[in-house]
Amino acid sequence: MRAFEQMQESGRNRSIGVPDFLVPHLERLLAETRTVSAVDQIELHPYHRQPATVAFAEEHGISIEAWGPLGQGKYPLLELHEVTDAAAAHGVTPATPTTSIERGIP
Repeated sequence: MRAFEQMQESGRNRSIGVPDFLVPHLERLLAETRTVSAVDQIELHPYHRQPATVAFAEEHGISIEAWGPLGQGKYPLLELHEVTDAAAAHGVTPATPTTSIERGIP
Protein backbone atom coordinates (compact mmCIF):
# COMPACT_ATOMS: atom_id res chain seq x y z
CA MET A 1 0.00 0.00 0.00
CA ARG A 2 2.90 2.35 0.69
CA ALA A 3 3.92 2.17 -2.97
CA PHE A 4 0.40 3.14 -4.03
CA GLU A 5 0.43 6.02 -1.55
CA GLN A 6 3.74 7.24 -2.99
CA MET A 7 2.31 7.03 -6.50
CA GLN A 8 -0.70 9.05 -5.41
CA GLU A 9 1.48 11.67 -3.69
CA SER A 10 3.58 12.03 -6.85
CA GLY A 11 0.43 12.53 -8.94
CA ARG A 12 0.74 9.28 -10.88
CA ASN A 13 -2.70 8.16 -9.74
CA ARG A 14 -5.66 10.07 -8.33
CA SER A 15 -7.03 7.49 -5.96
CA ILE A 16 -6.45 4.03 -4.55
CA GLY A 17 -8.89 1.15 -4.59
CA VAL A 18 -8.84 -2.33 -3.14
CA PRO A 19 -10.30 -5.67 -4.26
CA ASP A 20 -12.29 -8.06 -2.08
CA PHE A 21 -11.54 -6.33 1.24
CA LEU A 22 -13.90 -7.37 4.03
CA VAL A 23 -14.33 -5.45 7.30
CA PRO A 24 -11.17 -6.84 8.98
CA HIS A 25 -9.10 -5.94 5.92
CA LEU A 26 -10.56 -2.44 5.75
CA GLU A 27 -9.99 -1.92 9.48
CA ARG A 28 -6.35 -2.89 9.09
CA LEU A 29 -5.97 -0.67 6.05
CA LEU A 30 -7.36 2.32 7.96
CA ALA A 31 -5.17 1.58 10.99
CA GLU A 32 -1.90 1.05 9.13
CA THR A 33 -1.97 3.54 6.26
CA ARG A 34 -2.55 7.24 5.69
CA THR A 35 -4.98 6.60 2.86
CA VAL A 36 -8.66 5.79 2.85
CA SER A 37 -9.42 3.58 -0.13
CA ALA A 38 -11.66 5.29 -2.67
CA VAL A 39 -13.37 2.04 -3.63
CA ASP A 40 -13.64 -1.59 -2.55
CA GLN A 41 -14.58 -3.95 -5.36
CA ILE A 42 -16.43 -6.92 -3.83
CA GLU A 43 -18.67 -9.75 -4.97
CA LEU A 44 -22.11 -8.32 -4.48
CA HIS A 45 -25.48 -9.59 -5.70
CA PRO A 46 -28.78 -10.69 -4.14
CA TYR A 47 -27.32 -14.08 -3.18
CA HIS A 48 -24.18 -12.51 -1.66
CA ARG A 49 -25.13 -9.17 -0.10
CA GLN A 50 -22.26 -8.50 2.36
CA PRO A 51 -24.18 -6.01 4.53
CA ALA A 52 -21.40 -5.60 7.12
CA THR A 53 -18.81 -4.68 4.50
CA VAL A 54 -21.20 -2.34 2.69
CA ALA A 55 -22.15 -0.60 5.96
CA PHE A 56 -18.52 -0.26 7.09
CA ALA A 57 -17.49 1.16 3.74
CA GLU A 58 -20.35 3.65 3.79
CA GLU A 59 -19.41 4.79 7.31
CA HIS A 60 -15.84 5.45 6.17
CA GLY A 61 -16.53 7.09 2.81
CA ILE A 62 -15.43 4.10 0.74
CA SER A 63 -17.43 3.46 -2.41
CA ILE A 64 -18.50 -0.10 -3.17
CA GLU A 65 -18.23 -1.48 -6.68
CA ALA A 66 -19.92 -4.82 -7.29
CA TRP A 67 -18.22 -7.48 -9.29
CA GLY A 68 -20.53 -10.24 -10.38
CA PRO A 69 -23.72 -8.20 -9.76
CA LEU A 70 -25.68 -10.63 -11.91
CA GLY A 71 -24.42 -13.68 -10.00
CA GLN A 72 -21.69 -14.66 -12.49
CA GLY A 73 -24.01 -17.17 -14.10
CA LYS A 74 -23.91 -19.32 -10.95
CA TYR A 75 -27.32 -18.18 -9.73
CA PRO A 76 -30.61 -17.85 -11.65
CA LEU A 77 -31.01 -14.17 -10.75
CA LEU A 78 -32.42 -13.11 -14.08
CA GLU A 79 -34.98 -15.91 -14.00
CA LEU A 80 -36.41 -15.34 -10.51
CA HIS A 81 -40.09 -14.44 -10.76
CA GLU A 82 -39.59 -11.56 -8.31
CA VAL A 83 -36.96 -10.08 -10.62
CA THR A 84 -38.82 -10.70 -13.88
CA ASP A 85 -42.08 -9.36 -12.39
CA ALA A 86 -40.36 -6.19 -11.14
CA ALA A 87 -38.67 -5.72 -14.50
CA ALA A 88 -41.93 -6.17 -16.41
CA ALA A 89 -43.75 -3.75 -14.10
CA HIS A 90 -41.19 -1.04 -14.85
CA GLY A 91 -40.54 -1.84 -18.51
CA VAL A 92 -36.87 -2.70 -18.00
CA THR A 93 -34.66 -5.76 -18.39
CA PRO A 94 -34.30 -8.23 -15.49
CA ALA A 95 -30.75 -6.95 -14.92
CA THR A 96 -32.03 -3.51 -13.94
CA PRO A 97 -33.84 -4.42 -10.70
CA THR A 98 -31.01 -6.77 -9.75
CA THR A 99 -28.37 -4.05 -9.99
CA SER A 100 -30.71 -1.42 -8.55
CA ILE A 101 -31.08 -3.46 -5.37
CA GLU A 102 -27.31 -3.46 -4.95
CA ARG A 103 -27.21 0.32 -5.35
CA GLY A 104 -29.78 0.68 -2.57
CA ILE A 105 -32.68 1.57 -4.84
CA PRO A 106 -35.81 -0.25 -3.60
